[in-house]
Amino acid sequence: MGSVAHALHTALADPAFTRLDVAVAYVTTSGIKTLRDSDGAQLDRLDRRWLSSFDWCRSQPVALAALNQPAASSVRIHDGAFVVGRQGCAPRLPFHPKGFLFSGDEARLLISGSGNLSDNGINRGVELDTVLEVRSPTSPIETALWDELGELQVWFDGQWATADPYQDDLQSRYEAAYAVAPKVPAPTDDDVAPATTPRGFTPTQLAGARRATKFWIEAGNLTPNLGPGVPGSQLMMRAMTRVFFGVSASAVPKMTPLGSVDIRYAGTIYPNEHLEYAHNGMDRLNLPLPGPGGPPGYDQQTLVFRKVPYEGRIIYELTFATAPAQKAALRKASAAVDLDLVMPGGRRFGFSPA
Repeated sequence: MGSVAHALHTALADPAFTRLDVAVAYVTTSGIKTLRDSDGAQLDRLDRRWLSSFDWCRSQPVALAALNQPAASSVRIHDGAFVVGRQGCAPRLPFHPKGFLFSGDEARLLISGSGNLSDNGINRGVELDTVLEVRSPTSPIETALWDELGELQVWFDGQWATADPYQDDLQSRYEAAYAVAPKVPAPTDDDVAPATTPRGFTPTQLAGARRATKFWIEAGNLTPNLGPGVPGSQLMMRAMTRVFFGVSASAVPKMTPLGSVDIRYAGTIYPNEHLEYAHNGMDRLNLPLPGPGGPPGYDQQTLVFRKVPYEGRIIYELTFATAPAQKAALRKASAAVDLDLVMPGGRRFGFSPA
């Protein structure tokens, strides 16, 4: 049985489809990463509509903003104006579909099941999904399926017409609600499953790191990986910090590549910086090389990474916290969600939802 990610990859590569309509209960940055990794270029050629919810503050604002950003792509929220005003974004009527509807002049395809737009939902979780496809129907059965998929399109269009666009005041209100949401995620969030080996995180802390928008860390002294006398560029982090960067918390052998991260520093994007589970049992992230155009160095600096939407994907804005007041504010925001943490060697780090 293949994953939803595999079915999506196959559909995205098919020129018969020109539009994609998606209805899911919630959207996360890990889901955006998995979707873009499937085939981002093919995704961008389609007209896209994303229908989701604010229910229980499970959707991550930066993920919704990324979907809402490119041309030919827009996001609406079921009952958004009402739900965002409720404590913890509790819905009056939960929005719970999970479907991807591809369409073209002569082809219709539905991928539907139990997974939301998250990494676990479309790539790793134990899900049960159905794929229905029909092209240029000729037989009675094909015609009936074509008509049923057409009825589903009518349903989506109706839901879309009554949903609230994710922009301006509604977006700002949800970002504020998300920032003060309870630190314990809703139990129906399929991304909160703990790692096989949490490595110093509690399951709740690991879930909080995953949903966080900001991550800061005292770099200490980086290994001189670029040679003697040259500032280092490899940041060592507690194992499973990877979840902040949209990577699964699955246990893997040491020296396993975990993917890549796009980092923006001082207006320049450094794509595909390598992330790895290193030989020493820590997560290791390659940083932009120090020197002209880049940071002068990282030793003894406090690094701050913030998730931001960029051309339909998530990138990580890198800055430095230098003033004592900046560092104190970072720690205070992390402590409020039980994510002001320290490594055995004494380096402090933390996460926060805003």
